[in-house]
Amino acid sequence: MINLNQGNSLRSWVLALLALALLVSSSTTMMGCSSEGTSDSASTDDEDGDGENPPVGDIDEANFWVRLYDSGAHPFHVHASTGFNDDCEIAAAATDQTVDCVAEINEGDLFFHQAKIHYNVPTNMCTYLQRTPYYFYNQEVGYGPAAFVMNVTFDVDGNLTAATCSVDGSATTDCSIDNTDSDFRELNFNPNSVSASCIYDKEQAGGSNCCFGDYQATLNVTRNGVLVTSFIDGKWGGSWKSCIGGPPATSAWTIKSKNGWPASLINYVFGEGLNSTLNLSRLIDEPNGWDSITVANHYNSPSATHHYHTSVTGVGGGTSVKPFAVDPIDDRSGTPLTATSDSYDFKCLDKAFEVRNRIRFYIREWDAYADYLAYISSAGVTSDPDRFGEDEGSDCDGIFGECNDIWDLDDLPSYLGTLGIGAVNDRYDQSGGVNNSDINNRGYFFPEIDY
Repeated sequence: MINLNQGNSLRSWVLALLALALLVSSSTTMMGCSSEGTSDSASTDDEDGDGENPPVGDIDEANFWVRLYDSGAHPFHVHASTGFNDDCEIAAAATDQTVDCVAEINEGDLFFHQAKIHYNVPTNMCTYLQRTPYYFYNQEVGYGPAAFVMNVTFDVDGNLTAATCSVDGSATTDCSIDNTDSDFRELNFNPNSVSASCIYDKEQAGGSNCCFGDYQATLNVTRNGVLVTSFIDGKWGGSWKSCIGGPPATSAWTIKSKNGWPASLINYVFGEGLNSTLNLSRLIDEPNGWDSITVANHYNSPSATHHYHTSVTGVGGGTSVKPFAVDPIDDRSGTPLTATSDSYDFKCLDKAFEVRNRIRFYIREWDAYADYLAYISSAGVTSDPDRFGEDEGSDCDGIFGECNDIWDLDDLPSYLGTLGIGAVNDRYDQSGGVNNSDINNRGYFFPEIDY
């Protein structure tokens, strides 16, 4: 469940009730009938959801394509981003093409049923096929300072009488967080214990240690008039594996590099082709991390609203329209951070590992079934997949509750905007650079799903 730490008591209460209701519902389903069943209204002006699926393992020589595996259990629609009726495919003879595709699915169906991404590459189209999962930073991450100095004095009774600190060669000043100074944003000093902790390390609060890099600490401690200097070389100790959300945080994608960063899967496919599935986790089976953010990666990206943000320092004019957890650009001190993967990425590579064709796959969940049906019947003309705040409305079908039951990537900044947290068009604004008083709010824009 998303942990906002502040101002989330109402959402936590609502989510707890929803989780209980869903647990009861799932138990009843397992006792009363099969876990999948047949599709309800799956064929309503929609070619998908009828159970007619290309056989897994049978190579289609005509096209490189990606779609959802059709179990016949629920309606969905897959299309290229260029149009509602455009297929998510690239012809076998084509080169140097990129196609973005969207799978439209109702949030309840995505929660209950296992989504399987079905893909096919022809025999002689690629030498290698590379697959990279969608993933994001689940918690605020960053690199701790490379060096810091603590000058601490105690009297004869062991009481602290003076303390000054310096970080990365900065001028010596008070041992405290100072958001107006990029050197003093990342360490919590404790002069009494002559120690410091990184702001990105939340293990003591039940989170993960997402502070990275090495450090050298110089501790000048005076007791009873005697100065003792200690030098410590250490590591901040962060774990990428513990700080990443999405399929790599579940059993759906277990391939990781030595440092825990999600790794791509590469197969030699020339002369063989490949037709297989990427099986995502059923959200209902996830003990805590069942918000659809775990698998649903579609987001709105107009150039100046919602997810748009700049770098902390403004150096180089760094900006991004991707969700903050996908591409934070840099950490609190301005150290660059690598963007994660916002898509399920399928790359057709040649012998030199050059990308010759590419399909990026996005899953968009719909908050209201009536809105989904309107979208399908209008062939994409009527489109209102996301309900939140003023858009929630009172026309949701059912006895009670919100339309938006399970959160996707667009919902987090919308919710924070209602709380007045870093809200500029419902997005996080850190454009004030080193003088931005909202720098502490950036941590809220990472989902903090409790996997």
